[in-house]
Formats: sequence, structure tokens, C-alpha cells
Amino acid sequence: MEKRMAGGAIGLIAARRADGHSYHAIAGELNERGYTAPRGGRWFGTSVRQTLINSANNAARKVKIPPPPVVSPDQALFDAWHANLISAGTNAAPDHDQYL
Repeated sequence: MEKRMAGGAIGLIAARRADGHSYHAIAGELNERGYTAPRGGRWFGTSVRQTLINSANNAARKVKIPPPPVVSPDQALFDAWHANLISAGTNAAPDHDQYL
């Protein structure tokens, strides 16, 4: 029987789990089809579960979420206070550093 690498099994694992199959049942099917587990041996329920978790974690790492802008709480408070002064018609706002 031809050996198949674990990477090709991920789609099968995900489809079977979506259909409600147990990890143990999926491991049996993978072994019957000739897939080798990630470390080169037979599949077990735990190796199926871990492969699915690792696949999801790897996919999540590929999603790029930009970090929020860095504004210190003091800067935000100063900006709000300064905006209130400007809206009140006052230009003589003191320097931010004297309040830190």
C-alpha cells in the first residue's frame, strides 16, 4: 500500500469531524487509506485531534490584525483637555510635558 503524507489528510479530518465522526473513527479511516501520521506511524485519536488543532492554529497565525494605535492615557487626556480649550476659544494651552 502506498504511503501518504499527513498533510493531505487535513481536509479529510476536517470533513469527517464536520460530519460528526469521532477522532478514533477518523484515525481508523486514515490508517485504512494508507496515510501516515505526522511522525510517520499509525494514526490514533489523539494524533487526529492534535493535527486538527495545529492546522487551525497555523491558519490563525496567517491572519494579520494590525495593532491598535499607541496613545498613552495621559496623552489622550491631554488631547481631550486641549480640544476643550480650543473649542472654548482659548489658544494659550500649556505644554503637555509640564503635567507629566
